[in-house]
Amino acid sequence: MKPGPGDLQYSPRCPSTLRQICPQRAGRLMIHFAPACRIALFIGIRSAESIEVTGGSTAFHANYSDIVEAADYLKVVAFLDRSRHSPRDGHLANAPDVDEARDFFRQKQSAQMKSKVTTVKDAVSEYIDDGNYIAVGGFGTNRIPTAVLHEIVRQRKTRLGLAGHTSTHDFQILASGSCVDRCDIAYVVGLEARGLSRIAREAFESGDIEATEWTNAALAWRYKAAAMGVSFLPIRTMLGSDTVHHSTVEEISCPFTGTTYLAVPALFPDVGIIHVHRSDIYGNCQVDGIMISDYDLARASRQLIITTEQIVSNEIIRRRPDQTIIPHYVVDAVIEVPYGSYPGNMPYLYYSDEDHLRKWLDAERDPDTFAHFLDTHIYSAADHWDYLDTVGGTKLLDELRKLEHPESWGVN
Repeated sequence: MKPGPGDLQYSPRCPSTLRQICPQRAGRLMIHFAPACRIALFIGIRSAESIEVTGGSTAFHANYSDIVEAADYLKVVAFLDRSRHSPRDGHLANAPDVDEARDFFRQKQSAQMKSKVTTVKDAVSEYIDDGNYIAVGGFGTNRIPTAVLHEIVRQRKTRLGLAGHTSTHDFQILASGSCVDRCDIAYVVGLEARGLSRIAREAFESGDIEATEWTNAALAWRYKAAAMGVSFLPIRTMLGSDTVHHSTVEEISCPFTGTTYLAVPALFPDVGIIHVHRSDIYGNCQVDGIMISDYDLARASRQLIITTEQIVSNEIIRRRPDQTIIPHYVVDAVIEVPYGSYPGNMPYLYYSDEDHLRKWLDAERDPDTFAHFLDTHIYSAADHWDYLDTVGGTKLLDELRKLEHPESWGVN
């Protein structure tokens, strides 16, 4: 419908500026959302007689009289979402059955304080089955469990579900091995400023991976709900966005205030995989630096595989109990893997190998080149040490340690 006299038009680039577009009542407020603009902050909407919204997945029209009582934008957004009648097309991979999960955790033998030291090969073989749902710790290319991810590809695990929370190179590895067929996505495909993974992108574009959408915060709170032992948590993020319609959230009202929230279901991964700075043989783990959601992920996972830069004595762990973010009773396997985050960064130990990450992206451009790349670095490598030898060995690793410690460069 074309605008008429007294109508206002708005196509937001920065939704917060909607505060200033309705100084007085208009005949009709016409808003168009660009495909990339998913967050709709309908502030000041009371000053329009009617609202017409287009763009995104649907278009709809609402009368001012229907929303005159909606005093805050959250209620308006909830009303507009109901008006759109857009069905949820997300897939709930794991049912948030808290009582069943509690029974499972109660019976876990690995909760005992006993040695859980094993190998990467044995841990992947024992704990990760085809069809499992897995979740990876760390953040972006920081503190990623590369050794386990390579072994998953090497053992040709398939039909895995994945929590794509802050996934960069970790998702790129799994997509390269065609290991994943469903994914809860918050951040995937991109390697941040390095660019997009062609293999990862094509896995979604081809329909080989079923996607359910979340925000980073929403997916983190799903871990937290599971760690807390509750089946959902109420959140405000995602309200008013199309992400809602590609997820499995449910709209609820606060029993005390009537405020509209979204309920995000608890997420209990079958297997969590986390790389840490140090652990004892029992699985008491410490992390230096950024942790993001690993505290909750460790407690939400039914089985937990830990790789660590160093296995230390329990006495050393006890000296700094404040740093022990993962306790032994949630851990199933402990593997010592120095440089286990390579080619990612390990805070305070070694820097990411940007050249190698660029070679991954470049190799993806040609199928034959990439097949050779994977064979060299994963399939023909016996383990993580063998992989490190293919990229430069100890000489390269020494250089990455220096990059992480610029104070050693002798520059004042």
